Amino acid sequence: MKKVLVVILGLMASPLWALSVSSTAAPANTAQPVATFAATAQSTVASVGTPGMTVSPVTTPSMDMTPSSPSQTPLTTPSLPKPPALSSTVLTPENTASTERFMFQFNVSAIPAVSSAAATQLGLGFGFDARISYAFDDFFSIGLESGFDTNPFNNNVLGAGSFGLPSGATASMTHIPVLVVFQIGMGDEGGPIQPYLILGAGMALDSYSLQNAAFPAGTTTSWANFEFDPGLGVAFVLNKGLNLFVQAKFAMDFDDNNSDNTGQMADTPIITIPVQMGLSFNL
Repeated sequence: MKKVLVVILGLMASPLWALSVSSTAAPANTAQPVATFAATAQSTVASVGTPGMTVSPVTTPSMDMTPSSPSQTPLTTPSLPKPPALSSTVLTPENTASTERFMFQFNVSAIPAVSSAAATQLGLGFGFDARISYAFDDFFSIGLESGFDTNPFNNNVLGAGSFGLPSGATASMTHIPVLVVFQIGMGDEGGPIQPYLILGAGMALDSYSLQNAAFPAGTTTSWANFEFDPGLGVAFVLNKGLNLFVQAKFAMDFDDNNSDNTGQMADTPIITIPVQMGLSFNL
């Protein structure tokens, strides 16, 4: 009987004991993964001790936050393109005035006579000239030049001298050169100041004009002579296509020196020194 009661009590106590165990047991481990920045995973061991029950160790997964993860690669600043390299313009012959070209120049002149008879009979003259040239470079050009020059006769020569003109008469000598002119530069290419040499040769068309009187019958008043004009000048470069120049020529007008009515003047040659200033342009 005693054994039967023990069995009955044991059967009755089993559900109660199981219920108490389930109510006192720790709930299942629900630990969430903890993110770490360690190079390797760490293990977290959770153990819950309850009467008659042991919970096995649970490994807590770790989240690898290293840049090797494609979805967690840190943003990088895009590299800027390199700026374009600076360039400089190199002067070439095409950018300078040293190429072949046409040139035009114009000048005004003051013209003193220096040969003996001319210096006695002629006063200070004036004139202008123009030239068109073909320049092969900055140092050499060839051109055609012409102009109009005039020198007045001194009044004392007209009245009391060989002319024998009445008082109040005036006269002048007109000179028209037609020359082929060579110009040779003597400076450094590209310099702001360019000295040069002139060599001109051609024809001089001379004539006398008279006012308030008349020449004696049969008097020759016009001549065509050979002329040779060496000279020196200097050009001041204003820009690539424009120069200001000053020059002087030793103009030699070779008249035939006849002493009768056909002669022009006692000098041979008639020498003047035109002092000229002007501008030259590239065409």
